[in-house]
Amino acid sequence: MQYLGNFSLKDIPNEFYVPKGTRNQGSAYWTYFEDNLLHGYILYNQKQFIGYTEEGNKEIYARQLDFENFRKYLKKLGDAIDGPNGNEVLKKLGIDIENEVSKEDSLTYVGPDDEERR
Repeated sequence: MQYLGNFSLKDIPNEFYVPKGTRNQGSAYWTYFEDNLLHGYILYNQKQFIGYTEEGNKEIYARQLDFENFRKYLKKLGDAIDGPNGNEVLKKLGIDIENEVSKEDSLTYVGPDDEERR
């Protein structure tokens, strides 16, 4: 943890900065708080995080880019499924909703599972 105070912040050379537009979420369970705190100290205060190197920055950027491209693909696929030819898109993915054996086998079934029905 770091207190920034009222100081102006300047970019530090070879420092990792999260690319603009990415969403990252950090969390810590209280039972692991001490471990997370020590792990963060080693990574960031002792500069052992890969983002402190040029190669590490490139690797992190490539991962973020892959994630963003996958997110765009899923969005495009979801829009196609929601569109007028959604059933054909699902069939190309190996999902045939019209010929499912029973309602319980459906992707959209929201009833009790087999254990609850018995």
